[in-house]
Amino acid sequence: MRLLKIIIISIAFLILICTEAAKLYSFNFSNINIENRCFIVEGNKDLQKVIEPDKTSLDFDSLNIEYRQAMRKWVAKIGQIAKAKKSNFLIIPQNCSLLFTDNGEPDGNLCYDFISVIDGVGQEGINFGNIRYNKATNEINRDKLTSQLNIGTKSGLTVLAVDYCNDENKINITQEYNEENNFIGFQATSIDLLEIPAIIPLNENPYDIRNLSSAQNFLFLLDTEYFKDKEEYILSLSETNYDILVIDAFFKIGEMLTNKDLKRLKRKAGGGSRLVISYLSIGEAEDYRYYWNQDYSKSLPSWILEENPEWKGNYIVEYWNEEWQDIIAAGKGSYLNRIIDAGFDGVYLDIVDGFENFE
Repeated sequence: MRLLKIIIISIAFLILICTEAAKLYSFNFSNINIENRCFIVEGNKDLQKVIEPDKTSLDFDSLNIEYRQAMRKWVAKIGQIAKAKKSNFLIIPQNCSLLFTDNGEPDGNLCYDFISVIDGVGQEGINFGNIRYNKATNEINRDKLTSQLNIGTKSGLTVLAVDYCNDENKINITQEYNEENNFIGFQATSIDLLEIPAIIPLNENPYDIRNLSSAQNFLFLLDTEYFKDKEEYILSLSETNYDILVIDAFFKIGEMLTNKDLKRLKRKAGGGSRLVISYLSIGEAEDYRYYWNQDYSKSLPSWILEENPEWKGNYIVEYWNEEWQDIIAAGKGSYLNRIIDAGFDGVYLDIVDGFENFE
């Protein structure tokens, strides 16, 4: 009997300890304020991300559009579709830090529906090329942008930083800044992203790369016009040791990369495996893509608006439109499905900042 009492007291004591520990190291989900799908953690201030299922519909209210939230929903929809087909498929939107919080500011309320579905973020011009090639970004703007991006890194996201510069001193500045902020950097030698830099990738390594967080460098290459044929293109990429390749799913205009091509690209020259990510524009339609209907030359559908004056052949779209979303992600033969079926490890989403065209 005495032994039984000791055991009961010991169990009660352990329960008390566990209860108090839970108060110290966790927070109560009832303290989460949910408004417009933006989550505010009122408990432990050290916690940057709320792990809570999102049950809100991804449908769009075409009569009452909140453009930033519409873009968050669009990215979330792409993520849900992709991960349902391939659970470890990576979603990496570019130039999207204004969507991390409800007001776009570093001290705003964390938008869980957006943060939770993405795996990393791409960001152009943190140090150079934000305005024009080789032009330094204003220090105030750089620091604010970095503060916004740090919301992502604290939530477990990997930042892929693209700077447009070819001066050795500027490249060194960029590399040091990226290292200080735990960003993975690429210094593009052209604004059109049309060549593989001659220099050896920073932190070149022979290791297998199976996730974004283990990568130490990446290549961003979109324009393939300088390569005479697809074989030369595949061979040139295969001879590099970049941990991540961000490339177009198509060689030149109409030839999509195959599973066989992707298997070759996923092996670094040094022998290790790497990630291969496909570019995908979700905020503009491109008249050189397979989905561009010949009838568009006579009359554009209502959801395709004016041409981007800075990029010929690129047209601003109402990205919340169902027909556009079917073409890109939701339809059976969508662009996204083609990318997944080809064997890519993820998508690098461009024109995510397209909501600014409507504000």
